[in-house]
Amino acid sequence: MGVPRIIERLSLRKTALRAQVAYGCLTLLGLSLALAAALLITIASHYLHAKRSHQALRLYREVLIAANVISAERGPTNTMLGGDFAPSSEVAQRLIKFRANSNESLQRITQLDPEKGKNELLRTKTELAEARLKVDRLLARPFADRDLGMIREAISGMLNAVDAIRPLINATALETNGSGESLADQALIGQNLFEIRDFAGRLGSILTPYIAKRAAITADDQKRLQQTFGRIRQLWELTRPHLERYPSLSKSIADVEVIFFGDGMDIVDRLEREAATGNFSFTTATMTDAIVPTFAPLEQIRLSYLNLMLEKADRELHSASLWFFWVAVLTVLIVLIDVVLLVGTQRMIFEPLLKARDHIVLLAEDRELDTDLPPEKGRAEIEEVFTALNVLRAKLLERQQLTAQLMFQATTDGLTGLLNRRSFDQRFSPSRDGVVAKPDVGLIIVDIDRFKSINDTYGHATGDTVLKSVAQLLSRNVRSGDIVARFGGEEFAILIENANIEVLRRVAESLREAIADTGITISPDQTLNVTASFGVAKSRPGRSSDDLFRAADKALYAAKSAGRNCVCLEAPISIEKDAKAERPHQSNGS
Repeated sequence: MGVPRIIERLSLRKTALRAQVAYGCLTLLGLSLALAAALLITIASHYLHAKRSHQALRLYREVLIAANVISAERGPTNTMLGGDFAPSSEVAQRLIKFRANSNESLQRITQLDPEKGKNELLRTKTELAEARLKVDRLLARPFADRDLGMIREAISGMLNAVDAIRPLINATALETNGSGESLADQALIGQNLFEIRDFAGRLGSILTPYIAKRAAITADDQKRLQQTFGRIRQLWELTRPHLERYPSLSKSIADVEVIFFGDGMDIVDRLEREAATGNFSFTTATMTDAIVPTFAPLEQIRLSYLNLMLEKADRELHSASLWFFWVAVLTVLIVLIDVVLLVGTQRMIFEPLLKARDHIVLLAEDRELDTDLPPEKGRAEIEEVFTALNVLRAKLLERQQLTAQLMFQATTDGLTGLLNRRSFDQRFSPSRDGVVAKPDVGLIIVDIDRFKSINDTYGHATGDTVLKSVAQLLSRNVRSGDIVARFGGEEFAILIENANIEVLRRVAESLREAIADTGITISPDQTLNVTASFGVAKSRPGRSSDDLFRAADKALYAAKSAGRNCVCLEAPISIEKDAKAERPHQSNGS
């Protein structure tokens, strides 16, 4: 074979080898680009999620501010309802200013996100406009022509305006559960702070009609006053431990304790005592001037806490931006290395990236969250990718755990550990038409006798101990499939399936005896015996959940009227519906 022939064959082989190398390079580059795209999409998704959470948090902050401003509008409104004030008076001008602030706050929400919560925002504006119209119509009448009922109705309208914005608060709070550090939990704390401020304002709203007309407070409103204060204290006790984690809030916490719970509640206590006789030393104006300044620490700590949340969201968004940037840079480097080093980089980069891609898919499907990714030995860039994936895995696991925790908190009563009323209602009547899904269902309503006296005599801490002890007794003395819930205050509800009315009566009687016979330890050397009253009702085909509850509640009322510490069954069905048939059947073991 001649030299030209050999040279030609070598040239052909080199060309073929170059073609193969070029083909392999393009194939490897294409695969690398596809893998890089998957990685970038995952990181970009995390960044976009963090950005949406940041935007949702800003919106949530503005919604809480708007709700607080609407709540604060009740202050000058209550003052105006308590007398005759000229349009040019300071009080009237202050009401105009507060209304303008409410309108501006609602407008800021619209500017941040015109579509988010559009219906809820419209409903809030409608309720607020109707409430203001009622107030203005009443203010147009001389004070002497305003009776107690008119004033209460006007104030109730303002309360409804605040209630109308609550769905928007809840919706925006749920959207702050980003991948950052417990953002959703912190959003709920911010919501609790708003609730405390709103309930504080409702204390004054309950008293305003009676101060205005110099009338003695009714028993129902006296109870509402006590329940509202109890709710304030409960929310604060739940919220304060979370606030104490931030040293910057220590002074604000102290101000709330001293100014609001000290000075402010002293004023409320004084007003409550005066309300018993109607001999008030305050007018609506002086009451507002005295008590509203004590709410300032609540507003300050809520605003400070929301600012802390926003700062954390800013840091998370910045961190996500950096991750996106550095992963993009790393991807470019990988592609360049593929082009320059081809075969040499296949083991060092390409194969590890394929593994990283598989881990990303698993993480996207919420798999491998409980297992640390094994470190990939090789170039530093690849090790950083797996470090980043481990960080992402940890954050996804944290979000999953937080979601489970939030679901538990949303369905459970924080004091007793039982189901809360919302969760109980969902299980009580899951059908849309309100008809109890299973006809063979029994309902027992339990109410601790003279619970207010326990709180007044031994304090709210003892009252909490009693509630927890009774909850434990109820849970231990029913079947595993029965549902026990705290229905509100000192009232519990038990849902029992596959039981006739006699079985329900025996269950209620055994529970009554268990409570009455069990001493509750309230201190190392003191126990307290409590009793409870029981109302029992049973479903039947076509019976609505509301009707079943009313029957059980009516039976409970009969038990209370019969002297407490007893069990009453619902009234038997009677065609004639005479008085005897309407009277619940009583069973008393005491």
